[in-house]
Amino acid sequence: MVQMNEPALAIRSTGEPTPSANRDIVAIGASAGGIQVLLRILESVPDDFDAAVLVTVHIGNRRSLLPQILDRAGPLTADFAKHGEPIRHGRIYIAPPDQHMLVDDGYIELSSGPRENHFRPAIDPLFRSVAAAYGNRVVGLILSGALSDGAVGLAAIKAQGGLTIVQDPDDALVTGMPASALSYSEIDYVLTTQELVDRLSSIVYARPVAQETLSEPMPSSEPPSQKTFSRHCTISRPTSLMQEQPFSPAPIVAEPFGRQTRKASCGSNAMLVMDGVGTRC
Repeated sequence: MVQMNEPALAIRSTGEPTPSANRDIVAIGASAGGIQVLLRILESVPDDFDAAVLVTVHIGNRRSLLPQILDRAGPLTADFAKHGEPIRHGRIYIAPPDQHMLVDDGYIELSSGPRENHFRPAIDPLFRSVAAAYGNRVVGLILSGALSDGAVGLAAIKAQGGLTIVQDPDDALVTGMPASALSYSEIDYVLTTQELVDRLSSIVYARPVAQETLSEPMPSSEPPSQKTFSRHCTISRPTSLMQEQPFSPAPIVAEPFGRQTRKASCGSNAMLVMDGVGTRC
């Protein structure tokens, strides 16, 4: 591990709840259709946003302008994460091409480990890593995207006392990732893009509630037909739909996975979507 002189965010043991700490680690996973939502969220955060933002997008091994795009979106500085870099408030760390982004003792750790859910970088490794390191200080957020990456990692954040948010599938351009997360574990907030813009900062600044234990068992992969969320609403999932499209966590895949190219319909503004990054047709 490369050590730097700058102070990193303090790490606490996940065995000791810290109800006085702010939720100062925001981990975001996005893929096809998620960049536009991410831009709107970052536009809305205040200059003194008292949290570090870690972002994984399915960019594969291709060159990406995502740091420049996110850096211009709002007041926070954005760049590809570097191995050994200290994690600091008010910054956006982006998983670089073809590397998983993890955290270790308050520093960034990059890994060229096997693809997960067909992707490297993948969302699940980031979510598992921040859950283990920061426990109830974490806010995990899944945005629009295909397949199921992030569902298992979001459950790990929940199990360690963190707060979990999923973009409302009815609001997402591509529903796979949000729907999979909802079917896999109980989610604290299910929010539209506008609700994310309006409420994310207040959610981050709210202090976590102490829990008796942060070592809850992982939830069953059997999707329930009905879930209750903390925005005080009950979301019913059609049983027939769940039976037709059951969710099961995707395995780690060591072999390369070919780039996916999809046409996603956005009304008159169609997008050519490749590995989670959209380009106007």
